[in-house]
Amino acid sequence: VLALGSTFDMELSGRENVMIGGAVLGLKRAEVLRKFDSIAEFAGIGDFIDQPVRSYSSGMFVRLAFSMATSVASAWRCS
Repeated sequence: VLALGSTFDMELSGRENVMIGGAVLGLKRAEVLRKFDSIAEFAGIGDFIDQPVRSYSSGMFVRLAFSMATSVASAWRCS
């Protein structure tokens, strides 16, 4: 989880980081877009998803990273 979060760009929003992170992890843009709402909902950070990651608390940061990790793991398992 921490390794995934280490790829986040602190100046970009959570939404932008999810899109980039998904691509880095080998998901197609359509796959990330299809999963985005569930990633954001599971992270539970609300409207902060559109704020720069630098404004996140450590808990919000970890929740977003964990949500990404579990979503990507499920995509790999289903492939």
